[in-house]
Amino acid sequence: MGYALNLNARSSLKLYGQYLWSRQGSDTVRLSSGESVKFSAVDSQRARLGARWSHTVSQNGKAYLGAAWEHEYDGKASATLLLVLQGYHLATPDLKGDTGIVEAGFSLTPTANQPLTLDVGVQGYAGKRKGVTGSFRLNYRF
Repeated sequence: MGYALNLNARSSLKLYGQYLWSRQGSDTVRLSSGESVKFSAVDSQRARLGARWSHTVSQNGKAYLGAAWEHEYDGKASATLLLVLQGYHLATPDLKGDTGIVEAGFSLTPTANQPLTLDVGVQGYAGKRKGVTGSFRLNYRF
């Protein structure tokens, strides 16, 4: 869900809320040492509230800056080391908690003569999840 506000002829502010659910299935893998590790299925449920400011810099180019808060409700993973007669539970991560996200990027949108979209951005994460990611998206419409 979201709401877009036009601040002036060249700038806009989008406010949004998202619910994200993902599932990764279970699997068993054999290590080179001969033991097997069984990974259980993982469900992740997150809610995100954020804002993104966009500013038109050319006829079809926009720069953007954004910030968001995300809460992970559940995201436990578990694994078991399977030896010949018994299984040992391994220490596994728990992603439950809050994360702050900031982003910046540039987007070229298509025109009637140019059906190509290009988006380049960087995102930073602080809190439960930490790190930096980059994105490069290229889309051709025909």
